Amino acid sequence: MQILIIGAGPIGMEYIRICRDQGLECGGVTRTAKTAADVAEAFADLEVHHGGLDAYLAEHSPPPAAIIATPVQLLAPLTELLIHAGVTSLLVEKPGGLTPSTACRVATTAAEKDADVWVAYN
Repeated sequence: MQILIIGAGPIGMEYIRICRDQGLECGGVTRTAKTAADVAEAFADLEVHHGGLDAYLAEHSPPPAAIIATPVQLLAPLTELLIHAGVTSLLVEKPGGLTPSTACRVATTAAEKDADVWVAYN
């Protein structure tokens, strides 16, 4: 898998469509089985995992890239989790962090681990 998409709300679903339109191999991670079922219904051949990112990373090697499209309070912690897991290319939905100190912490972590983090402002 080239790109792991975390979050299956409207924005996450749009990222799946975009990746597929570009011919990129992607998969998804959701928190609940119901959400995973909704994604699988919309994209029949997509690899979707439920149980959250921690559970996914416990069983799978991290992909080289990830897109994080979750509720805002989860953006920074999940970005840091993925960086520490070895993901080196991340696109994070805005605002990326709830406070300036959180955003600085993510930036520092990314620099220390040589990861590229972009914040999506549509």
